[in-house]
Amino acid sequence: MNRLEAVILDGGSGEIEHGGTRLTVDAARGRQNGERVLVLVRPELLELEPSANGGAGGENTLAGEVITHTFLGSVTRLKILARRRSTSPTCRPRVSTRCPSGSG
Repeated sequence: MNRLEAVILDGGSGEIEHGGTRLTVDAARGRQNGERVLVLVRPELLELEPSANGGAGGENTLAGEVITHTFLGSVTRLKILARRRSTSPTCRPRVSTRCPSGSG
């Protein structure tokens, strides 16, 4: 499970702040503004994509740089540096990689 420390910005809409980024989380609705929470994100729900121009690409998106990746069989563990904070999500690969013909 991936963990994001956050603060409730708007308990009515479910808006939180994590590392300087605003996100909307259904489970945050009804909580007190300013309350510190821990948001748990299931690894199979994560999608990683290259960012356009180094920024986040839409709603509920976190931007970061992959520092390391470790293949662990059915899962891959990534270490991502996002806004000077480091996190280590575990992701289940959703795509396969093809090697160009002639590569060793």
